[in-house]
Amino acid sequence: MAGVGSFEKCRKQIESGIKRQMKKGENYIALDLPYFSGEDQKLTDDYIKQLEDRGMRVDIHHTDSSRYGKAYW
Repeated sequence: MAGVGSFEKCRKQIESGIKRQMKKGENYIALDLPYFSGEDQKLTDDYIKQLEDRGMRVDIHHTDSSRYGKAYW
């Protein structure tokens, strides 16, 4: 699970994971983004919107203290 204040680390891991998955021919990536502090919430919401703007479908399954799910392209 994503930790408090770890948004940037999670975003970098997801971006490199997207590249790896695309290279392997996969069409999805797991997401685990922090949702603890107000700042994390805003950054996570903005990032999910950016993924959607890039044409990805984002399904969030866990919404308590983090946003956990998958992004598909």
